[in-house]
Amino acid sequence: GRSMGPVTLYLLIAAGSVSAYTFMGAPGWAYSKGVAVFYVAVYLAYLALVAWYFGPKVWQFGEQFGHVTQASAIADRYQSPALGALSALVMAVGSVAYAVLQTIGSAYILFVMSGGQIPVWLGVLLVLACIAVYLYASGQRAIGRTNAFQGVLMLVVAWAVGLWAIHSATGGLSFAGVFERITAENPEFLTLPGAGGDMSFSFWTTSIIVSM
Repeated sequence: GRSMGPVTLYLLIAAGSVSAYTFMGAPGWAYSKGVAVFYVAVYLAYLALVAWYFGPKVWQFGEQFGHVTQASAIADRYQSPALGALSALVMAVGSVAYAVLQTIGSAYILFVMSGGQIPVWLGVLLVLACIAVYLYASGQRAIGRTNAFQGVLMLVVAWAVGLWAIHSATGGLSFAGVFERITAENPEFLTLPGAGGDMSFSFWTTSIIVSM
């Protein structure tokens, strides 16, 4: 990771942080519930600040003592192999849950794109098979380059689709026009508890805290 360079590493982290929830879950919630889903932007901004402050310190510590994983760094920093093992277990469980989300999301995309011809269970197997073959044939550095390419692609596509959607809805490219139309036609989308009436302020703030 330390030999990839700052730009590649930035794109790798950005792409690796994006999940199926980012492209399907959050937009779906925003479409059905409105501004209440902006809690996602709040906790992501907080995480970015935490990474900005602690990231260089963790990087320097890892480079100085030769650590590659968080578990190794934690075990060394606190002189506790047990704590390192516990952190490795927690991160492994979290990574499995994240990987399951990604895999099912990808399988669902295949299901929709194939018009239902590829069931979700088969899509999961196909996605896992592709990942296994790619990992075996390419190694870790290839994954980094692929994630970097994915980061650029997602950035370009997200902006392109967003601008296209704005133009389709308003005839222009101004975000102001979007909010003006929502205010006129569906004002409940711009206030809590949202269009569904089920995302109160307490739910909103709790979601931010839990997501951190």
